[in-house]
Amino acid sequence: MTWSPKRAGFESSTSGNTSYGKRRTYRSGLLPDFWQYKLGILAELLEEGIDYREEADGSIVANLPGRGWMKKTPEMQEQDYRDYIATLKGVAQNA
Repeated sequence: MTWSPKRAGFESSTSGNTSYGKRRTYRSGLLPDFWQYKLGILAELLEEGIDYREEADGSIVANLPGRGWMKKTPEMQEQDYRDYIATLKGVAQNA
């Protein structure tokens, strides 16, 4: 559950759903750093029972169901991380 002014007692029970015609958006105050993001990917692969290996250059190579062996280079991982953070912040992507 994310923090909210209403749940924290700063607003009455009927306020806070809209502000000047805009819906309230909830965002977590904490953003993961790149290493937390990468560890999350590795944990998910492990949890799903997907075979993977890390290469010396930092690449992750995983045997994805229905797709075979796929490789994510460190550059690809960094771009995925930036896209993920932009999504969390609610920033539109131009790519």
